[in-house]
Amino acid sequence: METPISHPFALTGITLLISAFVYKFIIYPIFLSPLSKIPAAHPLAKVTSLWMQYQRWRHRDFDVIRDAFARKGPYVRLGPNEMVVNSIEGIQSAYGVGQHNFDKHWSYEYFITHGTKNMFSSIGKDHGFRRRRIAGVYAKSFVQSSPHVRAILTSVLCERMLPLFTQSSNPAGLDLVPVLQSYALDFMSSFMFGLSRGLNFIRDEKAREYWFEEYNRAYPAKDMFWLLEVYPACTRFLCRLGFPLLPKGHDEAHDMFEKWALGKIQESEQALNVQLQEKNDTSPGELPILYNAVRTGIAKDAGIRDTEMGEFTPDHKQLCELASECYDHLIATRDTFGTSFTYVIYEISRHQDAQDELRRELLSIENPFVYTETSRSMPEPAALERLPFLNAVIKEGLRLRNNTPGSDPRVTPTHRATSSVGPVENLPPGVRVGAYAWCIHRNPDVFSNPTQWDPSRWIDTHSRGGVDSGIGSEVSSDSDRRPKEKGSKPDKWFFAFSGGSRGCVGQQTAVELMRYALAAMYTNFKTTIADESQYPGDKGFVSGECTEKLFVRFERLDNGAAT
Repeated sequence: METPISHPFALTGITLLISAFVYKFIIYPIFLSPLSKIPAAHPLAKVTSLWMQYQRWRHRDFDVIRDAFARKGPYVRLGPNEMVVNSIEGIQSAYGVGQHNFDKHWSYEYFITHGTKNMFSSIGKDHGFRRRRIAGVYAKSFVQSSPHVRAILTSVLCERMLPLFTQSSNPAGLDLVPVLQSYALDFMSSFMFGLSRGLNFIRDEKAREYWFEEYNRAYPAKDMFWLLEVYPACTRFLCRLGFPLLPKGHDEAHDMFEKWALGKIQESEQALNVQLQEKNDTSPGELPILYNAVRTGIAKDAGIRDTEMGEFTPDHKQLCELASECYDHLIATRDTFGTSFTYVIYEISRHQDAQDELRRELLSIENPFVYTETSRSMPEPAALERLPFLNAVIKEGLRLRNNTPGSDPRVTPTHRATSSVGPVENLPPGVRVGAYAWCIHRNPDVFSNPTQWDPSRWIDTHSRGGVDSGIGSEVSSDSDRRPKEKGSKPDKWFFAFSGGSRGCVGQQTAVELMRYALAAMYTNFKTTIADESQYPGDKGFVSGECTEKLFVRFERLDNGAAT
């Protein structure tokens, strides 16, 4: 039987619950939260994340954020606990070093494979630990001096790609996107496993098409950046109930690639064991460079000394860790390099004056990259590194077309009570912070005529003395044309490889691949656009979808001299 005081107690309890709800979900986020000082992209963004998730579901998140930056300024609130930035101060706060190096968002766990984390999917100290294992083989000094890297480059360029361009006489042109994807994948797989165990997609078009088709099933680009990254369990549960959220054959294709990677790891282990036991010099290009670096790190963590490496045999768990790390680097290569590099060549092909200038510069070095059937004269890395215009066309291409559709999200640290992002202070742990290279690279206060392709913006015509190009080149010639000094305003805003210790570990390798490919192409060929009707130019993103087509004509030049 109810007592006379039960109703007042019940009413008080309900009132307290309602008050707590109103405070937590309305009053605090709108008026008291540190994020309340930031203009919101939409009124609903102040109180719920559902508005932004709806935009992501519609694939309109980038458009919404770009428009919000234009209307609201460089700091925009996307949800009760989420913001995006478009200023160098904000970038340096979250994507810098030390206490300004925020961790990646938990959605990066989507990139876990083989049941184990890799560097890209790791957070906290685990990320730094895994990165240190491989940083050495991605360093510029290693990439430029390793005989194995040079042998791989020679094989992929001189034995595969340049013959393809030479044989390309079709006036309709050559579809460049899959060729450049293949260039990167052929190199990277050989860098991981050794030349004889690497891919050969430039030559084997059927194998390439099958691999790409299965890859699109395993990693559907339209779903990767929202459904599978943010709601992986829910997405898979709904698929089991019969909702067609993912492509047919998605799980089977994903499993196929994991088995393929594990098989390559086992092949590399067998080859490396033979090399270690026989103690003979490995043939150039045959060392599984990345595999060996990760394997050595795992062995040292297990207490194995350098003198005992020949006796170390990875167990199944360690083999899976090796497979996860190597395979992730192949995924990153496939999703980014070909798309970005195609745009670099697209603009060079559209601007014949720039192409002529680039060719003159390439022919001016001591040992130009002149290619014939009997001669493969590859220049030294330092010679290409010193060329201002070569580095400028690469950097300008990356400025306009190395932009992912995601915001590279970071999270304010859990080990600190509060953090700051630019002028926004006292942010609690767990606030999601994002940035878009597309927006950063088109700031008119930093880049004059920001939508215009203009390599000269990266060249200082008045400087004297050696300066850094900003992508790893040291210039010491007396030419009046030099790369702009590192630390200039445009250079500080260059965000093509993200930033801080969680930025792209392979950026030096990527730039080296571009330098050599451009030297090979424009010393020996003239390129023109045959058909760009299916190519978005600088309007597209870098993603795994890769449905773009760009047909380019290659005209062979006489012994590398311009006609």
